[in-house]
Amino acid sequence: SRPRNRSKTVIFSTHAVVMQRNKKLCLVIRIGDLRDDNFILGTNISVKILRRKVTEEGELYHDMKMIKVDPDVSKESCIFFVWPLDIVHVIDEESPFYNMTAADMAKERFELLVVLEGTNETSNMNFQARTSYLPNEILWGHRFESMLLYRKDHNKFQVNFSAFHSTYEVDTPVCSARTLQKFHETNFKRQIPGVKRRP
Repeated sequence: SRPRNRSKTVIFSTHAVVMQRNKKLCLVIRIGDLRDDNFILGTNISVKILRRKVTEEGELYHDMKMIKVDPDVSKESCIFFVWPLDIVHVIDEESPFYNMTAADMAKERFELLVVLEGTNETSNMNFQARTSYLPNEILWGHRFESMLLYRKDHNKFQVNFSAFHSTYEVDTPVCSARTLQKFHETNFKRQIPGVKRRP
């Protein structure tokens, strides 16, 4: 029962968001820990996309693929959720969302599965926490609210968990990451001296 109770203190944002970071479209999920008194050891965070597909012979099957996220927790021995963690998936050439526009994603049929596994430092017991997102739970053109507040009366920063799920709209291209990348590459070439423009 103790591992189950521990998993309840790990929370996931009610929505995922798609926004632009450093000129690239990114899908972001927020994970937090309501307890701040111990580490999570041997942490593993995996994000998979689940889709139903049909073979040429008409057979229906479930296709599940892992998608790359940052931070890569496989390189960390432990995670300490002093502040909520933003799990970022850069929508690049290897991403299943690379060719999707905002409208395409809204019409797609898939489920994004997020699983966090680890060991409670205090009890040394394993636990698992998980959630999933459907296309209508992914907000394109949104960003998570900052949760870090500076308390002058205590002379320190404090995490405002009431803003954990809050998002706000930001200017974000609604085209696909592929189209956005080509746009930036074209603009970059135009800025380089000696590069001829097409008539």
